[in-house]
Amino acid sequence: MTITSSSCVGAHLVGSIPLKSADDVFRVAAGTLGDRLYRIPDGETGERNEWIHFQLPIIASTPGLKSVDYHIPDEVILPPEVPRDVTGYEPESEEAGKNLAFGNLRYAEEALSSFKRFSELKEEGKIPGHIRFQVSLPTTLAVMTWFTPDARPVVEGPYQKALLREVEKIVSEIPRDQLAIQFDLCLEVFLLEGYPLMAPWFDDVLEGIVTRVEAHANAVPDDVELGFHLCYGDWKGERQAEPTDAGNLVLLANALSERLRRPIGWIHLPVPRGMDAEPWAPPLADLRLKDETHLFLGLVHGPDSLEESQKLVELCGQYVPEFGVATVCGIGRQPEEAFVPILEVHRELSAAVD
Repeated sequence: MTITSSSCVGAHLVGSIPLKSADDVFRVAAGTLGDRLYRIPDGETGERNEWIHFQLPIIASTPGLKSVDYHIPDEVILPPEVPRDVTGYEPESEEAGKNLAFGNLRYAEEALSSFKRFSELKEEGKIPGHIRFQVSLPTTLAVMTWFTPDARPVVEGPYQKALLREVEKIVSEIPRDQLAIQFDLCLEVFLLEGYPLMAPWFDDVLEGIVTRVEAHANAVPDDVELGFHLCYGDWKGERQAEPTDAGNLVLLANALSERLRRPIGWIHLPVPRGMDAEPWAPPLADLRLKDETHLFLGLVHGPDSLEESQKLVELCGQYVPEFGVATVCGIGRQPEEAFVPILEVHRELSAAVD
């Protein structure tokens, strides 16, 4: 029997999906959950499955950069199994840093390739007409984790320029009424939560974050849907930040809603598992999203989480009048056979979109 809530409309797929190809993702997602979805990502399949890891060979081959082995200080708390002795990148010299330029980051070429198949399946009637093609992108801050601490202020600008060039190519070659772009705000959330994986190089953390996100958002034309996934991290399926409540997520969501002069189509907030949710949820009542912004709450934690997720729907419904459902993060690290059961949990929890 389907369990729905009047406050629970629609579902959102965050990004990565544990299938072999974009074709598989489009077919299975549309066939199982099409009436609940506003948009479908290509699943970041293949070498993109580990989010920004596929940027490493691109960084390594960029002229003017060198690799450097360094030790993450022992006082920095890391997720389990993350090594402290790592390789980072930095400019070969001060002059190299001044002239640094990144080339093809491959986000646009992957998006264009996936959209071709998305468009074909839509023409065949395999994808409902109302669904847009979703491109999920990191922000520049996320990719700065691959650079040494002293290099980050130097390489941030050149990398952001290259990333926004990828956005420009995507929006120029995919029909805007078919396109949605999501920026994944993971390092931004870590910085606000005081998670020490990467120290900020700007004094006002919230202002520095919002200014940077604003630059990314402004690269997306107003007639392309724009959304944000706020993330607690997902190293080997485990969250990396340990929040006591949703306060910092709400702080960031409200700051973006207030600052951006273009529409925000959706904001996704992760709802933690394995902790007492009662003290976590109340700050949701302070959300000040604009009318056009659809809130999605990441309260689906796996193929067997229906009962737990239903309780979270009821809890969160005390503080926000309407929202859609999602997983807490991308699910590319889940086993392939878990995907359809996870979609079915979404279906049980939510009502169809208009």
